[in-house]
Amino acid sequence: MTYNHKEAVENLTFKELKENLEWAGKGYRQAYRGKKITCRGCLKDFTLISLYRCFFCGCYFCKSCSTTHFGSRKS
Repeated sequence: MTYNHKEAVENLTFKELKENLEWAGKGYRQAYRGKKITCRGCLKDFTLISLYRCFFCGCYFCKSCSTTHFGSRKS
């Protein structure tokens, strides 16, 4: 069975949802201002082109943290 990220996001508590929105907003503001963006996983700063954005939660993740968040692409 594959991980259903959309279902996981739909089951977030209000506090967790608020945290996601704050992280997504922070990343958007950093990108809009042309600054480096903070990875939500490791809290390091990266250029926008080096990051992956989650379609469901809106947060940005670096390459290594994205595999944890999205799961492995290998079958």
